[in-house]
Amino acid sequence: MKSTTLAALALTLLMFLLVLLAAFVFVFQGQLALRDDLAGSQSEIETLRQDQAQLQLEQSSLQATATRLSAARATSDAESLSLTTQLAETDLTVTAQAAESAELLEDKESAQATRQFYEDTGPLVAIIEPRPSFNGVVGEEITLLIVASDAVGVRAINISINDELIDDVPLTPEKSVVVSQLWTPDAPGPAIITVTAVNEQGKTSQPAAITIQVQNPSPTATVTAAETTTAAAEVTVEATAENR
Repeated sequence: MKSTTLAALALTLLMFLLVLLAAFVFVFQGQLALRDDLAGSQSEIETLRQDQAQLQLEQSSLQATATRLSAARATSDAESLSLTTQLAETDLTVTAQAAESAELLEDKESAQATRQFYEDTGPLVAIIEPRPSFNGVVGEEITLLIVASDAVGVRAINISINDELIDDVPLTPEKSVVVSQLWTPDAPGPAIITVTAVNEQGKTSQPAAITIQVQNPSPTATVTAAETTTAAAEVTVEATAENR
């Protein structure tokens, strides 16, 4: 009876020990599994941290790139605005130069047309002195002052009094000339002074004419002159008598 009880007790203890051993093994295996899981979790956490750090680096790089691109875009916009301004200024300059060129061309054409007009028209001539209101005196010289011009050169001035040619003044051909000529009227009355100019090509100008009045010397001046002549003759006679 006692042996059976002991055996049962021993068997119970053995079973309890086996259960404890099994529980210990289960707990140990669970701890190992937990350690492995914990190590894996820490590894994953470290990997996640590294990924996060890499993402932060990439984000910083992207932000720096965005900043550079923004600065480059601002610079490009500024350069584009500057180029637009320069282009507008260039357009204005080109427009101004085109307008100036057109004006110069117009002036050139006008000058050529004017030159051609004068070449076709021939020389121009005018009487500066005497004036139409001038009163001359028979026997007294009158100064005729004449100006003439021509695009190819004036080579001669013709002077007529009452349609009678009194002088043909040859000249060295020049585009503008001034001629001073003396004329002494020999008869009273109106005197029509007419002048024409001839250019290097042989073209004659339209005549320029004025009318002046020529008067006889006043009687007082004539008597005085006669008395002066008589007195001079008497002085000469007296001097001759004395010398004898």
